[in-house]
Amino acid sequence: MDESDDALMIDEAPNMKALLQEYHQAGATTDGIGGQEVNQEMRRMVWPGQSPDGRRWDANMPEGEQALPWNGSSDTRVPVVDSICNDETAILTAAFAKAELHAVAVDPDRAQLAGGVSSYLVA
Repeated sequence: MDESDDALMIDEAPNMKALLQEYHQAGATTDGIGGQEVNQEMRRMVWPGQSPDGRRWDANMPEGEQALPWNGSSDTRVPVVDSICNDETAILTAAFAKAELHAVAVDPDRAQLAGGVSSYLVA
């Protein structure tokens, strides 16, 4: 969205269509917490019917379900999501630590102020 125009305002009233479009593009979900519980379960490899021995047993399954593909089959936990999260965190943390911040003036009259802000950001 272009910050230079007032695309979010229509005659002193909010442009709800543009605001909703921005909201949906941001990836927001209707539950308000972004599926945090589902994401945490996926990262920590938690699902119904798990047993400590790494097998699927009918006795551990939710009511009315059978262990698939068979009773006693392997229920291996492969930490794919967790390893991706850890890798991405390491990359983004390193990028943030090495980032060089600069303030740029949009208005030429504020170029000196932007230079002062840039020198403050570097310190």
